[in-house]
Amino acid sequence: MMLKRSLTASVISLSLISFTTAGAKAQEQGYTPEIINNFIDSCTAGRGRIVEMICTCYISKIQQEYTFSEFQQVNREIAAGRRPPATLIQIQQSCQVNPNS
Repeated sequence: MMLKRSLTASVISLSLISFTTAGAKAQEQGYTPEIINNFIDSCTAGRGRIVEMICTCYISKIQQEYTFSEFQQVNREIAAGRRPPATLIQIQQSCQVNPNS
Protein backbone atom coordinates (compact mmCIF):
# COMPACT_ATOMS: atom_id res chain seq x y z
CA MET A 1 0.00 0.00 0.00
CA MET A 2 2.87 2.39 0.78
CA LEU A 3 4.44 1.76 -2.64
CA LYS A 4 1.09 2.55 -4.26
CA ARG A 5 0.75 5.92 -2.51
CA SER A 6 4.38 6.71 -3.11
CA LEU A 7 4.12 5.97 -6.83
CA THR A 8 0.92 7.95 -7.19
CA ALA A 9 2.55 11.01 -5.66
CA SER A 10 5.69 10.55 -7.75
CA VAL A 11 3.82 10.11 -10.98
CA ILE A 12 1.63 13.12 -10.40
CA SER A 13 4.54 15.29 -9.30
CA LEU A 14 6.71 14.08 -12.12
CA SER A 15 4.16 14.56 -14.81
CA LEU A 16 3.41 18.06 -13.62
CA ILE A 17 7.10 18.96 -13.61
CA SER A 18 7.71 17.36 -17.00
CA PHE A 19 4.80 19.10 -18.63
CA THR A 20 5.41 22.53 -17.19
CA THR A 21 9.03 22.48 -18.32
CA ALA A 22 8.36 20.85 -21.68
CA GLY A 23 7.93 24.04 -23.68
CA ALA A 24 5.55 24.80 -26.52
CA LYS A 25 7.32 22.68 -29.16
CA ALA A 26 7.27 19.56 -26.99
CA GLN A 27 3.63 20.17 -26.14
CA GLU A 28 2.77 20.28 -29.84
CA GLN A 29 4.68 17.04 -30.47
CA GLY A 30 3.11 15.22 -27.55
CA TYR A 31 4.93 12.55 -25.61
CA THR A 32 8.48 13.30 -26.68
CA PRO A 33 11.35 10.98 -25.69
CA GLU A 34 12.56 13.71 -23.33
CA ILE A 35 9.21 13.84 -21.53
CA ILE A 36 9.00 10.05 -21.32
CA ASN A 37 12.55 9.80 -19.93
CA ASN A 38 11.89 12.59 -17.41
CA PHE A 39 8.71 10.84 -16.36
CA ILE A 40 10.45 7.50 -15.78
CA ASP A 41 13.48 9.09 -14.06
CA SER A 42 11.33 11.13 -11.68
CA CYS A 43 8.92 8.30 -11.03
CA THR A 44 11.73 5.86 -10.32
CA ALA A 45 13.84 8.26 -8.23
CA GLY A 46 16.48 5.61 -7.51
CA ARG A 47 14.02 3.10 -6.07
CA GLY A 48 15.24 0.14 -8.08
CA ARG A 49 14.44 -1.96 -11.10
CA ILE A 50 10.95 -3.09 -10.05
CA VAL A 51 9.78 0.49 -9.60
CA GLU A 52 11.39 1.40 -12.93
CA MET A 53 9.39 -1.38 -14.60
CA ILE A 54 6.18 -0.11 -12.99
CA CYS A 55 6.88 3.47 -14.06
CA THR A 56 7.68 2.38 -17.62
CA CYS A 57 4.45 0.40 -17.76
CA TYR A 58 2.58 3.37 -16.36
CA ILE A 59 3.74 5.89 -18.97
CA SER A 60 3.21 3.36 -21.77
CA LYS A 61 -0.40 2.78 -20.78
CA ILE A 62 -0.99 6.50 -20.20
CA GLN A 63 0.13 7.14 -23.78
CA GLN A 64 -2.30 4.50 -25.03
CA GLU A 65 -5.21 5.94 -23.06
CA TYR A 66 -4.64 9.71 -23.19
CA THR A 67 -3.47 12.12 -25.81
CA PHE A 68 -0.75 14.39 -24.51
CA SER A 69 -3.17 17.32 -24.18
CA GLU A 70 -5.70 15.13 -22.35
CA PHE A 71 -3.03 14.04 -19.89
CA GLN A 72 -1.99 17.66 -19.39
CA GLN A 73 -5.63 18.44 -18.53
CA VAL A 74 -5.74 15.52 -16.07
CA ASN A 75 -2.60 16.92 -14.41
CA ARG A 76 -4.13 20.39 -14.15
CA GLU A 77 -7.22 18.90 -12.51
CA ILE A 78 -5.12 16.89 -10.05
CA ALA A 79 -3.05 19.99 -9.26
CA ALA A 80 -6.31 21.81 -8.56
CA GLY A 81 -7.18 19.20 -5.93
CA ARG A 82 -9.34 16.78 -7.88
CA ARG A 83 -8.88 13.04 -7.51
CA PRO A 84 -7.16 11.22 -10.35
CA PRO A 85 -9.68 9.77 -12.81
CA ALA A 86 -10.62 6.12 -12.42
CA THR A 87 -8.83 5.24 -15.65
CA LEU A 88 -5.53 6.58 -14.32
CA ILE A 89 -5.97 4.67 -11.07
CA GLN A 90 -6.76 1.47 -13.01
CA ILE A 91 -3.61 1.95 -15.11
CA GLN A 92 -1.55 2.34 -11.97
CA GLN A 93 -3.06 -0.73 -10.33
CA SER A 94 -2.60 -2.91 -13.40
CA CYS A 95 1.07 -1.90 -13.70
CA GLN A 96 1.70 -2.67 -10.06
CA VAL A 97 0.17 -6.13 -10.44
CA ASN A 98 1.91 -6.86 -13.74
CA PRO A 99 4.52 -4.26 -14.76
CA ASN A 100 5.34 -6.23 -17.92
CA SER A 101 1.83 -5.85 -19.32
